[in-house]
Amino acid sequence: MMPPSSRIPPLLQPYTHLPSSPSTILLTSTLGASANWLIIRFLCAALSIEPNHPFPQHPTENYGSTTTITPASGEEQDGGGSNGSNGSSSVNVVLVSWMRDWDFWKQEARKGGGLDLERLRRGGRVAFVDGLAGLFVGQDQGQSQSREPVRTTAAAAARTIPQSRPLAVARGPPGRTLQARAPPQAAKVPDNASPPPPPGGHYYTLADPSLKTLESTIRTALADLPPAARKSLLILDAPDALLATTPSISPSALTSTLLALQTSSSTAAATTTTTTTRDTHVLVHLHADTALLSASTPAAQPLEIAGHNFLVKTAHRSRRVMSCRVLDTGVARDVSGVLRVTESDGWEGLVLGQQNDGRAGNDEAKGGNKELLYFVKGDGSVKVFERGAGG
Repeated sequence: MMPPSSRIPPLLQPYTHLPSSPSTILLTSTLGASANWLIIRFLCAALSIEPNHPFPQHPTENYGSTTTITPASGEEQDGGGSNGSNGSSSVNVVLVSWMRDWDFWKQEARKGGGLDLERLRRGGRVAFVDGLAGLFVGQDQGQSQSREPVRTTAAAAARTIPQSRPLAVARGPPGRTLQARAPPQAAKVPDNASPPPPPGGHYYTLADPSLKTLESTIRTALADLPPAARKSLLILDAPDALLATTPSISPSALTSTLLALQTSSSTAAATTTTTTTRDTHVLVHLHADTALLSASTPAAQPLEIAGHNFLVKTAHRSRRVMSCRVLDTGVARDVSGVLRVTESDGWEGLVLGQQNDGRAGNDEAKGGNKELLYFVKGDGSVKVFERGAGG
């Protein structure tokens, strides 16, 4: 099986490396252009670094090549090399998902990235916070199990038969009688049916949609991972679902919670050990469909306003924005969509109280702003190429 690092296309490698300082990376997708394959590539880049091994160096500006360069003297590599006697440079990952369950991510990671997330979770490299089962699936599943099967009477069934056309008369020999069809019976739910038990170790379930519960659960997930790693990657898959399902949560409150998680995690890691400081990077995946963000007429709906505000706030404080969208010219057989990458220093240097001497921004600017085409194959592999280069 191919190693996870080889599943990242060369043109995409400069953008899957985590910046040298704590930052936010924003991924956006639309209904026809999913960003799941891109999240898997970030997982490959983070989890392909084994403990006690240094980070790979940045590629050169020739992104189609795999040649590496050594940063100038005094500049920190992406990951910084070893720190302490153990030389640990691994990355811990906390994946929080509101739209997809753990089984989905395990299958996608194995198919598209060659990653065994279950083994990595039990080994303490990955933690998963389930925001789907406890908030949206659990209640409905429990109600369906306790609900009695619906019984349909003959009178009720007769009222559901459309009467727009006369019923056909059965033809046959005199005296033939036709048995009336019984109404369809609802499927019975087994008495012993129960949801599968949650996996053990580094698996958490959100019990309620409050931001306080979200913050405490993520803090626990980050704290329970091994402290030897110098970086933590917090992946938030579709947190905008909270805005749609919990009107009491405002975009400003959700943004403040994410910022508090990033700053407090980095500060806590720095205070709990004297030899290692852990940088927390946040990868946020949001939906950017026009129907969700554009104001409807004659008046904009609260969900549209909330989604637009949260997306704009997150984009302003992001170091890197990667957007997936469909082709403007329509569907193509060998192109799945367009990937646009926008690099910026963001507001995090000011918000987090960091002093930016310009070197980090110059390193990240090597990637620049770019627009690429990508093609997701049926086996999970991805090709990324420039316009006119072909697949």
